[in-house]
Amino acid sequence: MRADRFFPVLSLLFTAACGASPSGSAEQADEAVSEAKVLFAGAAPKATAKLPIVLEHGFAASAEESSIWKFDGVVADLTAAGHVLVVADEVEPFSSAAARAVTMEKTMRRVKAQCEAIAGCDASGVHVIAHSFGGLHAREYIRLHPPSTAAAEGLPRVVSLTTISTPNHGTAIADLGLSLIGAFKEHPRLEAIAVADLDRLAGLVGRTFTKEELVSDAHIEEALHDLSEGNAEDFAASHPANPDVQYFTWAGVSENPNVLLHPFHPERITKAMPSDCGGAAFSFESRAFSTDLILNAAHDVTGHFFSGLPNDGMATVASARALPGAKFMGCIPADHLAEVGHTTAAKRAWTGFDHKAFFRYVAGGLATLERR
Repeated sequence: MRADRFFPVLSLLFTAACGASPSGSAEQADEAVSEAKVLFAGAAPKATAKLPIVLEHGFAASAEESSIWKFDGVVADLTAAGHVLVVADEVEPFSSAAARAVTMEKTMRRVKAQCEAIAGCDASGVHVIAHSFGGLHAREYIRLHPPSTAAAEGLPRVVSLTTISTPNHGTAIADLGLSLIGAFKEHPRLEAIAVADLDRLAGLVGRTFTKEELVSDAHIEEALHDLSEGNAEDFAASHPANPDVQYFTWAGVSENPNVLLHPFHPERITKAMPSDCGGAAFSFESRAFSTDLILNAAHDVTGHFFSGLPNDGMATVASARALPGAKFMGCIPADHLAEVGHTTAAKRAWTGFDHKAFFRYVAGGLATLERR
């Protein structure tokens, strides 16, 4: 058994450590299959991108097959759809946005060189599609390497940044993690456990789903600080929108069946759409996506418990929308796992959400920007 299945107690700090399979049943699939509809089917723009598309993963994730937060099958699917070059970046899963941005720079140099060797590929720029924490380190990368100086640095300019359920205004789950670490720090004998041992444990877990060099110097507390609501205002102030980049953002919405912790009813997603999602909700009959078991506790924390803020188990809709200068594209019926493809056939049939069709829609839309 993989090491990341041994630490469910740490799920409130980094949920990916609980590598349980997404829940669902064959009965649910049988019930819903006759009404299944695939979102965006046939609706994606026909354009294909000549600029490279770079995918940036979130916290506790990687591009490796063993990661439960990877962009599952997205690279192959977008490539088959005709986009010239699609690359899944792999950055530190348990480090700060600043550290991840440094690794992203190395990837961008490789992408530029790779694109220059491909006929029809435009190496002058890239489209970045980021999930979760990936959107924050991508914003840090843009701050360090804005389009206006990218060419002089030998880098492709970032033409667009699309974030999917990025906690642009923080997530309460990170604040909880910081509070727990802070409580340990108040006790002199426990401080080492709170920081050093936690980082070492993260490194051990990380080695099961990413490269050793990316987890050899983990910094959980720094990562949680960047993700926290308490740091959101400072992060926003230091990462304003760049006028040379086009920004787009999406939010995920899922229901928490854990009614013992808060009364989140199935019709809540329908009620959330006009106010929280701006009326844009890509779902079959507004059917709610049931949050996966390993995200249930995190869903309640993220939604501020009885406040019931609509969220996907890791980021509220409001936080996902809070990207400076961005066009909000709408909500998708998916939890934080399903957004990148980790769910069941039953849930796909029930809501009609297909992550590959969704990413084809997103990528096709970005490709149309190149025609302007």
